Amino acid sequence: MQTEVSVVLDVTSNNSYIALIVNQTLKQFDIYENKNNLSDSLIEYISHILSKQNLALKDINNIYLVYGPGKFSAMRIGATVAKSLSLLNKSNLYIIDKFDYISSTNGWVVVKSDGNKSFICHYSNNKKDTTPQLVEDSRIKDHVGNEQVIYESDNKDNIINKLPLFKKVDYTFELEYLKKPC
Repeated sequence: MQTEVSVVLDVTSNNSYIALIVNQTLKQFDIYENKNNLSDSLIEYISHILSKQNLALKDINNIYLVYGPGKFSAMRIGATVAKSLSLLNKSNLYIIDKFDYISSTNGWVVVKSDGNKSFICHYSNNKKDTTPQLVEDSRIKDHVGNEQVIYESDNKDNIINKLPLFKKVDYTFELEYLKKPC
């Protein structure tokens, strides 16, 4: 039986994660604090997680990337690593934006940004019905009122069920920013 190795990356937030899925079984799920050192450590994190299962970077068949919104540099580094591994390994590459990844119901989705701001977007019938926007945390209640709010979480418990939501792309995909990068 051929081993199917998938890596799921979400490096867009302060609490980022890397998940390792082998033959549709979650083998490792590491949450780590993203301290703006991804360019020095992301490949090392991935390699370390793989080595715990006696695997190597060359064994990756599928890469799933949550690509934003979030920290600009982290988004770019995550995309660069995902694209590079996909190209070098001839791996399948899948992407999803963080709102679609988090949302599975109707209501507001809130994704924490740096400082005192968050990204928000509203869903009806499991589809975005507002343009995602960046708002001051103190103003979130003005937007969401008393509606249901889904806050960003690690998604560990349902990560395998979320994989079909990702869209297959090639390594030439472009990131979409809600605000212009610095």
